[in-house]
Amino acid sequence: MKATEIPDADAIILFNCAGRLLSLGPLISDEIEGIQNVWKVPIAGMFSNAELARATNGNLEMHGFTACTVVLKEK
Repeated sequence: MKATEIPDADAIILFNCAGRLLSLGPLISDEIEGIQNVWKVPIAGMFSNAELARATNGNLEMHGFTACTVVLKEK
């Protein structure tokens, strides 16, 4: 799959930083609807407090104000 392709999905899980909710306020609904409109499949998720991921240098670091979309597709 190319980086510019949108994968097929049966469902979406969205992990959204709670800081985004505080920053965006009611606009957070527009963001979530925008993600759902890309795939038009059921979506579930939660707001989290600090996210851990590898940085470009390979180190595990804490990130903030991020959103992570997990696309699920049955084989």
